Amino acid sequence: MQTAEAIHLLQRTLQGTRAVDEYTHYNLGILEDRLEQLKRKSPLFQGICFSEDIENLAGRSAAIAVH
Repeated sequence: MQTAEAIHLLQRTLQGTRAVDEYTHYNLGILEDRLEQLKRKSPLFQGICFSEDIENLAGRSAAIAVH
């Protein structure tokens, strides 16, 4: 999956036009990995973070993984 597609899927999820499911969490993981890669490649990306809404969604992903 391309980064742009993952972003679009998460935007639809946050807008409420798409349900939160395992595919949502999978795409969130892709974007988290991509951001970490960018941060390792250049200090320019160190200050970049996800929005509060995405962080909340990521927290739900972690909670689901624990159960």
